[in-house]
Amino acid sequence: MENSINFSSNAVRSISKLMDKVGATCDQLIGALEVSKDGVSSYGVRITDNAMSTEFVDRVVGYLLLLKKHMFDLRKNVRTHMNFQEQHQVAHIVEHLLETQDKLKAKMIESNYFNNTYGYLVNDIFEMMDAVVRKLPVK
Repeated sequence: MENSINFSSNAVRSISKLMDKVGATCDQLIGALEVSKDGVSSYGVRITDNAMSTEFVDRVVGYLLLLKKHMFDLRKNVRTHMNFQEQHQVAHIVEHLLETQDKLKAKMIESNYFNNTYGYLVNDIFEMMDAVVRKLPVK
């Protein structure tokens, strides 16, 4: 008999909704970081020059895109019935997701401006991701 786990379809839908929220929040943050100085100045908003380096923003956006990829992979692999191999695959994806989250947290520490301006969005993403991980049948 194969080791397997049953996972309610309601739980899968709940995880799917949380993943949608994570993706949307990542997109909002990426959009905010990609705004050009010219575009922002047309709205009469002043950006502090050199508040964040281009390399810093590129790294943060890269981590956000990687988080979205992990969430996509997770959505693709979570099913209502998973055998041991599928559980292992989900656990592997979660491991990479948490590693990327830790890297983004470490990167955020480098910029007070980023933390003060966008930190709440990233923390929202982390909270939603933690909620997704808590609902998963693998630990």
